[in-house]
Amino acid sequence: MQNSWEQEPLGVVRLSYTNSKGNTKYRNHKFFGDNAMSQGRGGSVNVIDYTTPYLQHLAEVLPNETSRALRHVAWRLQKEIKEGIAAGAPGGETWQPLSDVHKYGLLDDIRQVRASRKRVKPVRNKDAELLAGDGKQRFTAYKKPRNTRIKTGFYGRLGRAAGYLYEPGTMSAHVGWLGKSASMWAWRHAKGQDLAVTPKMRRMYAGAGIILNKNTQFIHRPPRPAVRPVFEARERDIPRWIEERVFALVSGVMFNYWGRT
Repeated sequence: MQNSWEQEPLGVVRLSYTNSKGNTKYRNHKFFGDNAMSQGRGGSVNVIDYTTPYLQHLAEVLPNETSRALRHVAWRLQKEIKEGIAAGAPGGETWQPLSDVHKYGLLDDIRQVRASRKRVKPVRNKDAELLAGDGKQRFTAYKKPRNTRIKTGFYGRLGRAAGYLYEPGTMSAHVGWLGKSASMWAWRHAKGQDLAVTPKMRRMYAGAGIILNKNTQFIHRPPRPAVRPVFEARERDIPRWIEERVFALVSGVMFNYWGRT
């Protein structure tokens, strides 16, 4: 796995959406491969990668049907990735549970009210003031209704950014992320991270009522890959899916043809 996120978009994906007036509009999204999986080229479904004499023959004899089958397989994989993220177990690889700090949004209050402190009444927090004895910026706790909704989803809205890109010239489909920010954050989640605990971070946690142990030097964010586990779990299924889809398309064409005669 790479130590830094560096890649260029593989292409552009055009998706439809419905605006507030109920009209269908289209928006272009830059597509990035999954950097954590294959050095920035993204997880790809390619007939060449799953080469068998029969699949090669299908691609040569039935290029249109094979192309449609490939797009269907890519769509199916990105759908499984989204479902796996929501369940916290893409490809059956169970992620480490979320921490209580994240689930209960213990840091959300202090982050939100700092942007709108005029609308709330500050209250003293002795722990925060004690840790801020160095005279630097102090994080203060604020009197604000606690958000009681428990967060159970992984990746937040990032899970919805999974997508795929089909390349007709090479007859391949890449499964990855729509947007540079989504790709970068997905790489960080897949890689995991040890966040160094700074004095400023200690004051922020204290302002939220969380006193970090004085010996705590790092906060560990465990790896939570989304694309790789799905590809590894479905690697043997992909060629079969392509064949089955091609047969279904060909059968449908033949049925429609003979049905009209």
